[in-house]
Amino acid sequence: MALALSLPEGPERDIIVTATYAVVIFSVLVQGLTLGGLVSRVVKPDAADPSREEVAQQQERAGKGAAEAKG
Repeated sequence: MALALSLPEGPERDIIVTATYAVVIFSVLVQGLTLGGLVSRVVKPDAADPSREEVAQQQERAGKGAAEAKG
């Protein structure tokens, strides 16, 4: 992007800057929209990982235990 913006003024510069912006925007959008799908395909849920429900239950029990210790 910086290289395209550093070109001297002229009709070619406008075309190059416009094309560069289009490539950058396209790249960011495509990568951003496909990253979640890629991660979910590559990273398989592990049997050793606790599910969200289990984590929530553990946090709830820890909160109750702390409250009982204070009270």
